[in-house]
Amino acid sequence: MALRFPGSRVFVNLVLIVFLAIQLVLPLRGFVHDKIETRGNFTWNMYSKRYWCSVRYLLWTPGEIPEPIDHNLHFIRRNVVMKVFHRRELPTFHEFLCAYYEARGRAHELYGSVTCSVNDGPQVDLVPLNTLICSAENYGVVSVSGGAGGGGGE
Repeated sequence: MALRFPGSRVFVNLVLIVFLAIQLVLPLRGFVHDKIETRGNFTWNMYSKRYWCSVRYLLWTPGEIPEPIDHNLHFIRRNVVMKVFHRRELPTFHEFLCAYYEARGRAHELYGSVTCSVNDGPQVDLVPLNTLICSAENYGVVSVSGGAGGGGGE
């Protein structure tokens, strides 16, 4: 005949319940944390792109030395500047620059060049070197050729 302690079954059941709870809660905590941090299956890696653009604008009036234009002066917030250097936004910015300098009587010769790359990939000319942007088609912004491309946001 086996010796029984009163409440031993309760103790064993309690130990098993605590053990199972720990086995469920520890992985569940990581799963819930991952879902909260990444908002489900959303991947933040798609936003970890690094854009680099070489931008140059020159205002040239006949008989004068070409004057470099700082494009940053036309933006209130500095974090908006890189959003402009995409194929779909750049013609609007160039249209603005042409109207801005024409209103001041200085849009004689506005030259520009914009070259961009994504994640240190190949450099893509969005505006070829020394393009006269006010008189060029699409304000000097080249269209995507061959489907792919690279930098600057097609």
